[in-house]
Amino acid sequence: MAAEAIRAEGNDLYARGRYTQAINKYELYIELVTKEKGGLDRIVCGHSNRAQAYLQLRKYTKALEDVRKALELDPTHLKSLVRKAKALEGLKIYQDVVTIYKSLLQNFKDQLHDVHVKDFLRSLQDAERKDKMTRLGQYEELVDSYWDQPCPNGAPMMEEYVGPVELRRVERMDRGLFATKDLEPGDLLFVSNSIVTVRVPIAKGDIQISVESKSEAMHLVLDSLKRFVNHAFDNLQDFSQFQLLVQVDTLAGPYPTAPLSRDCPSMRYFTPVNALPPGLRNLMRPDLDHPTIRADFSHSTLMKVVERRQFTHWGNDHDELTGIYALPSLMNHSCTPNVTVTTMQNESVTKIFRACKSVKKGEELFYAYHNIFCPLEDRRAFYPTLCCTCARCKLEERLVAEVPALKSLEAQCSKFWEQKSSFSQLSPEERAKRRNQCIICIRLVEELLQKNSKLQILRTHEKDWIRATLIRFHRLLLDPALSLKDDALKEDQLSEMRLIFEAVRAMRTVNPGSDIALAMISEEYSRVVNQNSRKELEPHGLSDLFLTDKSVIRSDDTTQQAFNVCEKGSSRAPLPFEWSYCLWSTVSLSENNEDFKVVESIIMLVKVANYAMHEKPVLQIQVPFLAVSGNSEFHLL
Repeated sequence: MAAEAIRAEGNDLYARGRYTQAINKYELYIELVTKEKGGLDRIVCGHSNRAQAYLQLRKYTKALEDVRKALELDPTHLKSLVRKAKALEGLKIYQDVVTIYKSLLQNFKDQLHDVHVKDFLRSLQDAERKDKMTRLGQYEELVDSYWDQPCPNGAPMMEEYVGPVELRRVERMDRGLFATKDLEPGDLLFVSNSIVTVRVPIAKGDIQISVESKSEAMHLVLDSLKRFVNHAFDNLQDFSQFQLLVQVDTLAGPYPTAPLSRDCPSMRYFTPVNALPPGLRNLMRPDLDHPTIRADFSHSTLMKVVERRQFTHWGNDHDELTGIYALPSLMNHSCTPNVTVTTMQNESVTKIFRACKSVKKGEELFYAYHNIFCPLEDRRAFYPTLCCTCARCKLEERLVAEVPALKSLEAQCSKFWEQKSSFSQLSPEERAKRRNQCIICIRLVEELLQKNSKLQILRTHEKDWIRATLIRFHRLLLDPALSLKDDALKEDQLSEMRLIFEAVRAMRTVNPGSDIALAMISEEYSRVVNQNSRKELEPHGLSDLFLTDKSVIRSDDTTQQAFNVCEKGSSRAPLPFEWSYCLWSTVSLSENNEDFKVVESIIMLVKVANYAMHEKPVLQIQVPFLAVSGNSEFHLL
């Protein structure tokens, strides 16, 4: 009876949330019943109870050890089987979780209440979805469900995935990510969740985060990182926690005199455990020799990680998110990137990385750390310590020195953009004047590219680089303070549309898949379509520009293209968060909208998304309130 009293004490401590003390009681209980030879069922109960306490402390490896001991004695012990599934889920070994839940539903269905069956089915489906994410990079099911029924609390949580990339050293002892196979636009590279994420408050009315807030953000991120590292050291038996230590250690580098294993550790340390072969899912002897184990994760070391690896995400009017990522932090920047990033607004602020250009095996992968559609001086101001040496930056640096008119235009572009917040306070006459100045500057850019001896010899894509640098002139035309009025002439509207489309073409050369490009084109198209009927605009060339221009739409059959987009079961890729906002705001219904306008807006947005993303259409979405019949007719639901 003494043993049962101790188990009761352990249960009481567990019920009060004192899990460590409960574990000590269960350990004593196991020792006593083992000595007393009190029956296998009591020993099984002790190990199973202790496993549950370990689960509450997120010590999944220890929990798994206990349930394995319990199942060695009683392979059919239901609670131990369920807790084994929970431990494996905590260790992110979803393949085994799927196997266990299938076995439970097949072999124990008669012993389960209906509520348990529903719970197990839900857990099975969740594990299967996560297994497909981590091993196969299949996110369509989760993303589709999100677009069908958008969650007001943000995007769903996503598991990490590592595809055809590897870490290598590059010049100056830096690291970079490289492609391990030939890539086409749209190919999934990897998916990363933040190691730590904190919300930083912004004072009301501030346009940018203040210096004080930045300092607060660094301390918040540092404190979170310390907690993560301490938890990892407390759970070194858990390989996923060991991975975290290696990642943080790598982000604190590079180390000029360190061994290669420290600067460029194996991709095994970045790959989700579930995607590793079974023999590599546990700590092994070589892991224990990794420099991380001997490293001192001091305050200064972690501060290096925070200072060098912060990512800032725009939040709402009250705060913004700041986080640290592993693999994304090791990819280098370029102002002509070959990788596009989709940010999902969930708790971990998931980032999805896809190739946006064709990439050869062995080529380095780059993405843009900041807005690259601005003058060189402004781009360098984003990260003063970062000096991009891509071909675009080198060319622009040379041309700005050789062509004074180009330098003057870039200065004017930056000046206008800085004054943007004050445009709403100008008189109507001053606004019109500023708008005309932007249009004049846009035309001057084209004139320079055609007539200046230094610029006219540039190749087509190099001219697009220059256009993209001065794209803010186009963006200012869409500013509410400077945009065309509702009663503007159709010729003026069409002229502006052509300017915006030319801007998008240039932006696409620099960075296919740019959210800024799609935001510009969708805003312009939405405004014009909502103000005018198609019949009114057709005589002015709208149909030619938007619906049959093959260089933009790349489709001979508008109806069939839309049908393919909306058809159930089509392959779909996740839209960036900013794009989803453009889509839903553009197609929002109002009493004054005619049905065909909404349909045309939807079709156009999808086509523009395809155009902006890639040479060939790879982005397809399903619009929840639009149905397509067998004869390709559209009906609003």
